Amino acid sequence: MPETLFRKLKDISYAFTDNELHALRAILEKYLDEFALLLELNAENPHRVRAYRKARARLYRHEQELPQLIRSRTLRSIDGIGESISEQINDFCDHDGRSSHLEAMQLRLPPFLVQLLNEKELQSTLIKIYKAYPVQSPEELIIL
Repeated sequence: MPETLFRKLKDISYAFTDNELHALRAILEKYLDEFALLLELNAENPHRVRAYRKARARLYRHEQELPQLIRSRTLRSIDGIGESISEQINDFCDHDGRSSHLEAMQLRLPPFLVQLLNEKELQSTLIKIYKAYPVQSPEELIIL
């Protein structure tokens, strides 16, 4: 379904249903969440991490306008979404839900850790552990 939504974004005459708008927002929120999480794990600037989380929170209020804002490349008109984040979202949508930036950050982390991050309940614990002990294998994690 996500690929279909991204194709529909490219059709400027297509009017999204409410369910499709919810789905599009959810996909973008998940993307921004994951991006912020990977920034944090890669010890990026905390202000940048917060900016991605703030941008995620702003999408809810603008759900009805999202397709138009993406198509016109004016997401930065939303308070809390700057040029860089706007470009990231547009790139993500242009590539049918794939992001070279996200994939590059995932490659900087141990693969087992990226897989574990899909478990929401583990995320905050994994961040604390990884920041204190940058483990490279599941075995090292077990030892802790």
